[in-house]
Amino acid sequence: MRHRHGPALYEVPGAGRTSHAGLRAGAARLLEADHILPARADRLCLVLSEPPVEPWSAASIRDVFTVEVIRRTPDDWGQRSQDGPGAGLDERPDFPAHG
Repeated sequence: MRHRHGPALYEVPGAGRTSHAGLRAGAARLLEADHILPARADRLCLVLSEPPVEPWSAASIRDVFTVEVIRRTPDDWGQRSQDGPGAGLDERPDFPAHG
């Protein structure tokens, strides 16, 4: 997929796959796919259909793997609703931080 900021890769884990282990596996798949493509993606995104099981895991995945974690809500894409998935990725996700 192409995003207005350049190429982007998205993975959409199925329902029930939003544990930290599931998000880590999805991030690893995105990194591997990005590695083998002829042109690197500007953004890697996990798009969740439900909140992560461990609320802190979205920030961890973003910080460790440089993979954004975004989630569709019943009304919109949260703070990223302007352009759909991935818009405003420079903002922190709306998942609470671990603490």
